[in-house]
Amino acid sequence: MASRCKTICVSVLAVLFAVFQLYTSMLRGLPDMLVRVVHLGFAIALVFILRPFSKKYKYLRFVDVLFGGAGVLSIIYLAANFQDIIRRGLMSNHTDVVFGVILIVVVLEAARRCTGNAVPILAIIFLIFARYGSIFPGVFKHADFKIYRLVEHLYLSMEGIFGVAIAVSSSFLFLFILFGSFLSETNATDLFMDFGLAIAGKRTGGQAKVAIVSSALLGTVCGSAQGNVATTGAFTIPLMKRSGYAPEFAGAVEAVASTGGQIMPPVMGAAAFIMSEYIGVSYFKIAACAVIPALLYYTACWVQVHFHSARIGLKGMDASEIPKLRQVLKTKGHMFIPLIGLIILIAIGYSPMYSAFFATAATILVSFLRKETRMTPRKILAAVVDAAKSAAPIAITTAVVGIVIGVVSLTGTALLVGNQIISLANNNLFLVLIFTMIVSIILGMGMPTSAVYIVAATFAAPVIVRLGVPVIAAHLFVFYFGILSSVTPPVAMSSIVASGIAGSSPSKTGWLAGRLAIAGFIVPYMFVLAPGLVMLGDSIWGIIMPCISAFVGVFCLGAAIENYMFTPFTVLERTAMFLSSILLIFPETISDIVGILVAAFFIYKNYKRKTSVTKTSADISLG
Repeated sequence: MASRCKTICVSVLAVLFAVFQLYTSMLRGLPDMLVRVVHLGFAIALVFILRPFSKKYKYLRFVDVLFGGAGVLSIIYLAANFQDIIRRGLMSNHTDVVFGVILIVVVLEAARRCTGNAVPILAIIFLIFARYGSIFPGVFKHADFKIYRLVEHLYLSMEGIFGVAIAVSSSFLFLFILFGSFLSETNATDLFMDFGLAIAGKRTGGQAKVAIVSSALLGTVCGSAQGNVATTGAFTIPLMKRSGYAPEFAGAVEAVASTGGQIMPPVMGAAAFIMSEYIGVSYFKIAACAVIPALLYYTACWVQVHFHSARIGLKGMDASEIPKLRQVLKTKGHMFIPLIGLIILIAIGYSPMYSAFFATAATILVSFLRKETRMTPRKILAAVVDAAKSAAPIAITTAVVGIVIGVVSLTGTALLVGNQIISLANNNLFLVLIFTMIVSIILGMGMPTSAVYIVAATFAAPVIVRLGVPVIAAHLFVFYFGILSSVTPPVAMSSIVASGIAGSSPSKTGWLAGRLAIAGFIVPYMFVLAPGLVMLGDSIWGIIMPCISAFVGVFCLGAAIENYMFTPFTVLERTAMFLSSILLIFPETISDIVGILVAAFFIYKNYKRKTSVTKTSADISLG
């Protein structure tokens, strides 16, 4: 009975949440602050229902009621007194302070339940820093901020909890999550899987390449690397294991492919939407800038899988196991229409909100073309509930990260930290990039990608920009390393999820995933040094030439890592291929020419050795 009541309550809240978001996103009839406040209220209610304090001890449910009720009450107070607070010029009174403190405590506890301890602990450290700034040493020392001043900034203004991060969550991000949920309910996952089988199944290492294709396709509408692993990995990992891949390698391929989904346009991850709002650039431009780096990432993964499979002698799948591409498109291809429509709408200038809304509507309409994909009322309700469940933790995370941003803006810490980084690196861009990479990866070990991006973008991205890097390239650099923390040992959350499905060692899977994603760690340096890779070249050749050298570079790097091309490399060949890949990273004409020539020579040499071995074997067999 209690379980049924919980299901009904969640369903009602989810429907109201979705209706509110659709209404405010399309009509924009309410002030932005009020939209963000109500959005957070729905998220708080859902989190404390769905994530109890204790699943084992039912009598502790009063803790969930206490926190959830207090949080919703503080939201109701703020919404009801919204106009009065504006008339007071955001000056707080005693009641404001009480409800502000309550909301801060509630969102910290909600974040702990959603994301673990890292995010709330970081926020608490920043709150202590703001309140007791006088006890900190050196450049970090500042005047103490009283509680009422903190509440005014974090609770009443649009500089803290209700700042730019939750603005994205409360506007178009929810609609994209809703679109992904509707597409999922039409069994689009099966379409992506069958499409991947039809495209890559016959090729060398086809089973692993299916994982790459299907995960990249699902990644276009799924903003969660772990969710992508769980969805596609349930099929691809057992498929790879049956074909002869080691469990650790199968898990690593899926983890790397799924993680790349967050950098794959058109949807990408939540942080991409936050970036758009944060730097004031259209989402379409960010997605367009991310296309080539995403293709480089997946090309590198494909190349390594191919050479690894060839080295251990794994062939493609049998034709009887592979669906015909024409049949896949005939029976399920209509579900590509909403995704293509979304891309077209964004490309021709419609806002992400309108594009996602119409793509969702198109999903429902197109689903009726086939019985297997038809959206029934039950499926529509399931999609809405799933979207609300997915959106709530994101809203909570952005609210808590808003505390960090609020403290930074209140204390002016970002400028101080930026100056310290530049001083430590002695104005050396390469050292600044390394420091930023390390910070982003460390933050990503315990925080969601969106939170990592916001924190790193607040402190590090402005430093990179100050050293002459274009704004989009600087923010994409931070964005990429926040994502790559999902496959970076020792934590590597995507690898952990994949290892659970593969039945492999999490540490071995994590280290293998790190090796497969090695190009992903190099690509951000490439587009910072050669902005043409993110469509920021001065001319068409300023884009084409860096792209050619970059793709050749990741090809050489993949071959060098796997120690194989047509036949196993000699030590000299492997060294030469690795050095060629390094030369091709630097955006200089001379280094590109030398790198391509050296690579071409040793590729030809490796090919000739294979043909001579084959000819010798044939002669022996004839003799």
